[in-house]
Amino acid sequence: MKCLLIEPSEIVRAGLTSILTRNGYDVIEDTYSGLTHHELDLAIIGISHDETIPVVEALKDLKNSRLGMKVFVVSADPNLEEYQNLSRLGVLGYSSQEITTEVLLLGISAILSGASFISPKARKRLMEKKNTHEIKDVKLSTREQEILKALAAGENPQTISARLNTSVEAVKVHAKNILKKMSAAEKAQTALRVLKADLRDIISDPDKER
Repeated sequence: MKCLLIEPSEIVRAGLTSILTRNGYDVIEDTYSGLTHHELDLAIIGISHDETIPVVEALKDLKNSRLGMKVFVVSADPNLEEYQNLSRLGVLGYSSQEITTEVLLLGISAILSGASFISPKARKRLMEKKNTHEIKDVKLSTREQEILKALAAGENPQTISARLNTSVEAVKVHAKNILKKMSAAEKAQTALRVLKADLRDIISDPDKER
């Protein structure tokens, strides 16, 4: 499969190209302005604060072109505002530059199927910059706040239960209560949607490793 790669950093570009070519992708390199010049299924775009404006403009052009290209963004500084803006422009995949081969390939597979994907490290960065205790309209108990913070940091149920000296089943119950409160208060907040996906996983399979 052919993949368009737009990454201004030579080091990051070399790393991504190496991963992609080793896994059977034919990589085509271009600039942001060339995003709509290719009728391909997949584009991987690197972004830093300096390139935010050209990336946004290129994605607007892509959205208007209706080419149907799936976009995976690799961000130098993942943050909630950036993720929300990119999502509105049709970006399905989002990751930090600290990404492993396994996670990148998993993310590509997800977005090619039409699903959204956020890498674990990017999710953690999003929630570090969005204090989970201050999510508007969601009133959580002290223990629920502790569990929500742990989930946002990427801990699994076993680790949480051991650290808080409680059972995995209790963590599951708290996760279910948090989910109910989020569902009642949700106003299309991306932060809530990201966390709700994790909570549903835990409720359905409390022993699942994260």
